[in-house]
Amino acid sequence: MVASARGTPDESEKNAFVRSIEVKLIEKRARLNYIKGKIQKASDLRQISVSEQLRRAELSADSSIDLLQAKLDVLETADDDSWPTRRSEVEAAWDEVSQAIKKIVARFP
Repeated sequence: MVASARGTPDESEKNAFVRSIEVKLIEKRARLNYIKGKIQKASDLRQISVSEQLRRAELSADSSIDLLQAKLDVLETADDDSWPTRRSEVEAAWDEVSQAIKKIVARFP
């Protein structure tokens, strides 16, 4: 990792981190949409009855993804002093997205 004298990553490293999260975010959105599609199909075929818990888990995942996108947008324009803090916020939001999707999968029979 190339860092400045203050220990912050250089611009190319910042850009690489942001791009890697953007790619992962696209993958998570696709996974969430796939899971929602399977839930909807099973519900339409009356194979399952979609519970309120499952619906709340879906809404939580959607909200977590929106929050991650907002944090990522802020990170992209962060200055050197705030970048480490903003990166930590993105990483925490990423963990929330992962956990929210795991909850959906756990509630889907």
